[in-house]
Amino acid sequence: MTGLAYNPGLQGTEELVQRFVARTQLLARVVEDLRARQPQHQLFIGQRGMGKTTLLRRIAAEVARDPELAARWIALTFPEEQYNVARLSDLWLNCLDALADALEQEGDTAQVEALDQFVQGLPTDEATRAPLALERLLSWTRAGRGMVLCIDNLQQLLGRLDKDERWALRKVLGEDQRLVVFAASPAPPAETTEYGEAFYDFFQAHALRGLTLDETREVLTNLALHAGKPDLAASFAKKSGRLRALHVLTGGNPRTVVQLFQVVSTSPGAEIRGQLEGLLDQCTPLYKARFEELAEQAQLVLDALAHHWDPATAAMVAERTRMDVNSVSTQLHRLHNEGLVDKVDLPGEARQGFQVSERFFNLWYLMRASRRHRGRVMSLARCLETLYDIDDLQALGAQLLGAPKEADLALALARALDPLLDPAVLLAFLAALVRANHPEDAYQIALGLRDRAEPLHAAMVAVKGQDVALLGRFAPEIAIPARDMLQVLWPEGLARPPAPRVGRKKRQ
Repeated sequence: MTGLAYNPGLQGTEELVQRFVARTQLLARVVEDLRARQPQHQLFIGQRGMGKTTLLRRIAAEVARDPELAARWIALTFPEEQYNVARLSDLWLNCLDALADALEQEGDTAQVEALDQFVQGLPTDEATRAPLALERLLSWTRAGRGMVLCIDNLQQLLGRLDKDERWALRKVLGEDQRLVVFAASPAPPAETTEYGEAFYDFFQAHALRGLTLDETREVLTNLALHAGKPDLAASFAKKSGRLRALHVLTGGNPRTVVQLFQVVSTSPGAEIRGQLEGLLDQCTPLYKARFEELAEQAQLVLDALAHHWDPATAAMVAERTRMDVNSVSTQLHRLHNEGLVDKVDLPGEARQGFQVSERFFNLWYLMRASRRHRGRVMSLARCLETLYDIDDLQALGAQLLGAPKEADLALALARALDPLLDPAVLLAFLAALVRANHPEDAYQIALGLRDRAEPLHAAMVAVKGQDVALLGRFAPEIAIPARDMLQVLWPEGLARPPAPRVGRKKRQ
């Protein structure tokens, strides 16, 4: 078994523990907080596939495995989406059902039977049902251990409750320190960020970012070892331009990294194009279903944003979709609340920018859009693999500190226009031109590189504009390697303090 990309809850406890090799520091911090006298409510925020569900399951496993924690707490886990919650009583009944599941795992059949009988005997009217279910839950905490409620998709749960029910839930959780919530959401729920809402400033929030390159390598190595493929594990441990390129393209999304392993393990010798296409094919059912469940206007807006690739303002999306800008803004904010779109600052712009949050989804969408877009993505993949095969970017930059002779400069200009030239050689030529105080020549060459070496073009935009923040105009999978290329092209620019941001207007 190579890992469950979509249903970590189906893993056994020991398997889950063994394969949880990333985010261990965050796990340690939140578990340590549970040992405190008054633990805080925690909220984990991250796009789909960032490992929120796995983290909640791992926390629950740690509570069950640690004797000290198990003596004080019992962790309740729920389905990722609690579709059956329409009223507050439904949540309390789900808690009782999760409590019965946890007690059954501990072998306490007597308490499980008592809970089942209690639930079956509850009346149907909400006015009686909710307080009776809550009282049974609280009576258990008063008599025994506290409860850690591991709630996934908190935004959906809070959205199903009305305002009075949310405040009633807040009151219970605020007054009873034996009920602690560890929750997850793809974006901060409005009920937690808007002043005057029930859960404003209630949770300690943690943003789950993509895995680092080292974490990605560790996850892949761990999966290979558990699959009985030590040679593949050893290959992941080596420095690899391809692995670094695939890490940039996947955005370090843990779910996508697991799928990447499944592709690489079946075709370890394939070219990067084949591995990337295999990974995109694996993601198709999920991505297609996710897009098709959106409303028509939301589909139009997300389509335009994905095709633009780089961050865009609402006005840019409105122009592409020929929709009213206010309607576009409404859809963008809805997509943001659903975790499908990120808000970003655009350099030199007073307006806010937006980009597709899951970057590999954006690449998948481009690959299916047209031959031109597919070629652009594949060119980027090949370019990254070549550039990242350079052993030491900083060492290469140091070798180029001396200005070349004029004859060498002319040769560099001539060879840089060769369409077959290796991107790594292009990087060296551009760096030589910049060092020789010919940045405009380097920039003009870079303009012609967009189709085959986009990170070099983006890096030269920053050099020409004398501002590293200009990389914020580009898609992350272009901007991130472009920043790495600046170690060679313009290392002194990386050391500069960022320019002050332009004040943002209220209207989008």
